[in-house]
Amino acid sequence: MTKINTKKLFLNTLILSLVVVSVFFSITFVKRIQNPPVDSKNDKKKPIEVQVLNGSGTDGLANECRNYLRTLDYDVVSEGNAEDYNFESTIIIDRKGKVRNAEKVAYALNVPYDNVIQQINDYLYLDVTIIIGKDYKSLKPFKNKEKF
Repeated sequence: MTKINTKKLFLNTLILSLVVVSVFFSITFVKRIQNPPVDSKNDKKKPIEVQVLNGSGTDGLANECRNYLRTLDYDVVSEGNAEDYNFESTIIIDRKGKVRNAEKVAYALNVPYDNVIQQINDYLYLDVTIIIGKDYKSLKPFKNKEKF
């Protein structure tokens, strides 16, 4: 009788261990998908080329965002003002059909992936356009800064 109980205990422990390991790997996998590592390089290992536009109306945001992105090794090729200042939310625009690059930029700035859109434009020599909206205080370059 003791031999059977020991065998059942061993099997139950083994099953429980396998369940715990499976749950751990599942959670790790989901977190990895939701929060990919920030890497400023695109698929060919050249820096992601970025355009930064201020769509909020607050002075100096494109410049500050440019400086922040350059510390992360993004290639900020241009900066300036958007066509208007009516952008409530910051948006990230994929210009080359490589949405993964736009998602990397979104993650680096703390922009929700819902705000990543695709507008492919072969005439632009850049990968991603950022339009900073009036929600700029939630972005990483501007958090805890009194200037803005």
